[in-house]
Amino acid sequence: MCALISQQQMQAALDLHWRGPAHDVAALREGWVLSECHGSRHGALQVQCVDAAAALQTAGSLPFAVPMLDSDLDAWALVRGGVEPHHFAARALLACFNPMELGCIAWAATASSFSSVSQAV
Repeated sequence: MCALISQQQMQAALDLHWRGPAHDVAALREGWVLSECHGSRHGALQVQCVDAAAALQTAGSLPFAVPMLDSDLDAWALVRGGVEPHHFAARALLACFNPMELGCIAWAATASSFSSVSQAV
């Protein structure tokens, strides 16, 4: 576990490991964001689905359509199973700054697998 806890240290790690616009755009193309949530009881760094995908398109601020995910669980699944640099960076940063969220992302896969098995029985 990383000992980086201050907002300045987290920002420095984001600047170093989250490749700014390139990673932001790659995540947005999949319908999720890596959000800084300072003061949240759920952790300072979170993977979230884009809540305002339609608004981003209406505003014309992006040259592509942002997919509308059903929930943060869908965003978690993309980050959990992804093999691109932005997926690896998100998981590494969560390991340092929100290991509880990373654990939930991993647990969601287990719960989903268990649910599928129990429905088949």
